[in-house]
Amino acid sequence: MPFDVPGLMVIAGLTIIIGYAGSIIFEKTKIPDVLWLMLFGYLVSAFRIIDTSFFFSISGFLASVALFMILFDAGLNINFYQMVRQFSRSMLLSVFTTAFTIAAVTGVCMFFGLGFLPSLLIGCLLAGTSSAIVVPLVTKLKIRGNIRTVIGFESIFSDPMVIVLSLAVMGIMTGGMIGNPVSSVLSVFSVGAMLGLVAGIIWLFVLDYLKGRQFDYMLTLGALLLLYTFTEYAGGSGAIAALLFGIVLGNASTFSEILKTQRKFTVNHLLKNFQSEISFFVRSFFFVYIGMVVSLDQETLIIGHAVTLAVIMARFLAVDASTIGEKLSAYEKNIMRIMVPRDFIPVLLTQLPILYTIPNTGMFSKVVMNVVFLSIVYTTLMVLILPKQEEQNLMKNNKNKK
Repeated sequence: MPFDVPGLMVIAGLTIIIGYAGSIIFEKTKIPDVLWLMLFGYLVSAFRIIDTSFFFSISGFLASVALFMILFDAGLNINFYQMVRQFSRSMLLSVFTTAFTIAAVTGVCMFFGLGFLPSLLIGCLLAGTSSAIVVPLVTKLKIRGNIRTVIGFESIFSDPMVIVLSLAVMGIMTGGMIGNPVSSVLSVFSVGAMLGLVAGIIWLFVLDYLKGRQFDYMLTLGALLLLYTFTEYAGGSGAIAALLFGIVLGNASTFSEILKTQRKFTVNHLLKNFQSEISFFVRSFFFVYIGMVVSLDQETLIIGHAVTLAVIMARFLAVDASTIGEKLSAYEKNIMRIMVPRDFIPVLLTQLPILYTIPNTGMFSKVVMNVVFLSIVYTTLMVLILPKQEEQNLMKNNKNKK
């Protein structure tokens, strides 16, 4: 089937409309827009409205763009001091989630006879939550800002850990030389954070110099693209760099005080508004894309359900272990527990075993794809159910008080 340009235009137009309608439906019914977007993508693929093979060929590009655009947008709306206060809690939750998930998924996969190293690899691939899904989702929920920050940063921290740990296991499976995973993770984080912070501060001076001129957003977007690419080549996390870049720009006045400069840095509100519009489209298309490429193979569907259940249980344990002594309501703790969605990063990583000539590569891809789909559906459904339960509980409590 030749590539259909008009068909792609129609898909893009419908994606925007469905995404916008989905956000309105979410406000009214609490049904997440993710479900509608993924369903639309699945129908496009199932009925072969356009040739989806093109999207497979650019999957890495689409996933990278979605990731850094969403995280840059998130950074613009994060309070710097709140981020500093919640950093340790986010990192603790991320470490617990990663460790418990690897242990649980490895055990389940070994039960199905996959072998220790293949099972360990699948565990590493699925060890982290999706920042591309979690960050936009928690912004729509009625929870305290510090809880929102912890959940969002935890998902962001998990991406580099998943990549580094998965590559380490692949290296073991092929007998190749690998470095220390712990030092590798720390290196990825530190390089990404440092480059993002420095680039953000430099860009504050650039925007101050160009104040009042047109196209400052497009220039900023160009700088962000270069920053992400350079950071990845430098061995850091482009996602972390994009996030820190956004945080610096979003807290321009705060950094004026930190740097003790006479200049009062500000970022045009139009830049933030335009970025949120672009992020909306990128995020919407990302979920349609996941719906397009999802493949629910019946042979691995049982394993997929079992692994998804293991992921959910591991998350429960991780949240409970990392919040001991914290004053959280039952609702807040449950919101933290249900944030288990996985995205296309583990799916992309399943293609690497082909390059390493690791056997049963198809099995990795099918199991991971099943878990990605099921985990997203689970989280979106629970996001629908929990707020309604909380509202009912509050109404009952108010009646009892009267």
